[in-house]
Amino acid sequence: MLVLQIYKPLQSVILKTNNYMKLLPVKILFFIILLNCRLFGQIIDIPDIRYVTINPLNNEITIAWDSSLTANIAFTRISYVLRDGFGRDMLDLHFNRDTSITFSLDTIPNSIIDTDSIDRPLGFSVSVYDINNNGKLALNSFHKTMYLKGSYLFCPERVELSWTPYTTGELAIKTIQNYTIYGINNNQLIPLKQVEGNINSYVFDAESIEAYKCFCIGVSFLGYDNKPCTSFSNKVCIEKKITDKPRYFAIDNLTVGDNDKLNLEFRYDTTSSFKKLHLYYFENPSQKFELLDSTSFTNLDDTINIVELNNLNSKQKYLFKLYLLNDCNEIIDSSNFGSNIVLTIQEKTAFDAFLEWNKYIGWNGEISRHEIYRSIDNDTFEKINSLSNNYFTYTDYLNLLAEDHNSFCYYIKTIQKPIQNEKEIWSKSNTFCINKTARVFVPNTIIPNSSIAENKIFKVYSTYLSSEGFRLVIFDQWGKLQFESTNPNDYWDATSNGKFVQEGTYIYHLEYSTTQGNIENKKGTVNVLFERN
Repeated sequence: MLVLQIYKPLQSVILKTNNYMKLLPVKILFFIILLNCRLFGQIIDIPDIRYVTINPLNNEITIAWDSSLTANIAFTRISYVLRDGFGRDMLDLHFNRDTSITFSLDTIPNSIIDTDSIDRPLGFSVSVYDINNNGKLALNSFHKTMYLKGSYLFCPERVELSWTPYTTGELAIKTIQNYTIYGINNNQLIPLKQVEGNINSYVFDAESIEAYKCFCIGVSFLGYDNKPCTSFSNKVCIEKKITDKPRYFAIDNLTVGDNDKLNLEFRYDTTSSFKKLHLYYFENPSQKFELLDSTSFTNLDDTINIVELNNLNSKQKYLFKLYLLNDCNEIIDSSNFGSNIVLTIQEKTAFDAFLEWNKYIGWNGEISRHEIYRSIDNDTFEKINSLSNNYFTYTDYLNLLAEDHNSFCYYIKTIQKPIQNEKEIWSKSNTFCINKTARVFVPNTIIPNSSIAENKIFKVYSTYLSSEGFRLVIFDQWGKLQFESTNPNDYWDATSNGKFVQEGTYIYHLEYSTTQGNIENKKGTVNVLFERN
């Protein structure tokens, strides 16, 4: 092909000259022939590239080629191939007939190769020129390196490597024998896997190559003349996604809020990349854990996080545990246990409340104390006692409160002893309320001149009665009003207008309300008697 290209102009001239031979002197014809020879010079033998390779340890590129058979070569030109048939000159080596040249990527001007953003194979060609600057830019005789990419995959955890094949231009590689995958450790290439020459990707189980972060590909092939050649790809380093477990991850407590709903409070190290938590619970140890909630917490706090458990009954005992999941929904860590405190109350007599509660499960430290809080008639809760950690029952005697109140609510606050410099952690139980039944006792006889004080007056004796809505009126047999009061603590001493009434039977009408708001009425008679001396 090269011969035809070079001698066609000469043949063309000769043909034209023969047509006008009779008109031209022989000297002119000879001059034309000499001129064509000077113009087109010798036939240039393009050197054959043997291989192009990258040193993955230092990014040096080596281009090796067979010397041109043409004599009087003035210089060799190395070009960077942008695409087939188009490239940029990189380097002229004057009077150079060496079979290889080595340079580093970072020594190539960015105007030729943008070394900061190389994301494709690197192609190079070699051309030679004689002293008359005759030659041919051999962009179609290029060799391209392999370009290696890698990624870290999950579910399960794997490392995927893929690469472009080693390719050439006109001088095709006869046989790609195999590709070898290397792991790079301490600047040494360790062969990990060899695959067939028609394969351009491979996936490793992450655990099997956890000792390596960087990789490269080596290829063995036969050149155009069946001579063995080797080339290496670029180095790729794969950073495994950060999977750092939290430094701390603990349920602080299960507590009941003001709305009587269970709240889970926990601490979590927000610097961890894991955010997906599952909350499991069971109602008794014989049951298996049930998934209560699956949430990806995105707004976690370093100090305390509160999750309201709306679907659970605060009067039912539960055991809880948080599980930490990776992106594959695999459990990788778990918290301590957490439990709620459930308070129950028994009314063993009319004038007491027997409180009982369970022990909190899940704290690392010891229990410091149990604080008992009480509210009377829906008033503010106040602490009424504090017990040591060994007590889980308490009796509240209501004798002194029974006369004026009948609604009592309680909760327990269990407090853990602080560990080192940490703050106190506590858990609040459910609120348990009891409503005592109003009891009313009305005497049927009074003796105004008795020596016994209790017999001298007519008084309504009551327990758990509301102070509001009370009214007592007393009439004589003819319906005349003798006494009236709206104060439960008032009494009738058998007088009217400052004088004792006569002996006889009197009628009373009592109206009162319970603390539940119910209005009750009671009617009866009372006898007034006087002692005789």
